[in-house]
Amino acid sequence: MADDGYTLREVDTRLGRPKGSAFRAFKRQREALRENVDFRVLPAHTAKAEIERLRASGRIYRSSINVIVLFESGFERVRAELELAPGAAQESSDPSISSARRIRSARYRGA
Repeated sequence: MADDGYTLREVDTRLGRPKGSAFRAFKRQREALRENVDFRVLPAHTAKAEIERLRASGRIYRSSINVIVLFESGFERVRAELELAPGAAQESSDPSISSARRIRSARYRGA
């Protein structure tokens, strides 16, 4: 992680997921995430210099317009969501992820 958080490209790369996986997981978790606590948004119209710095350093996709940066808590939630998604590589030994998996599984079963 960089000092200022994880970009979605960094999450995709770190977790070995295809482009867009972290963004889709972020969207699924959006209601549970708090802006400026779990993540921040860099809008293209107000954060142009910072976005260009991230682009120049290879931290965001070339096509990125508005950028989402996850803080540690947001990264952990998105990581857990990705591990719950079909095709996740392996079970995690992290007990919080196991709990999240059980909760989500119960939701799908209508429990």
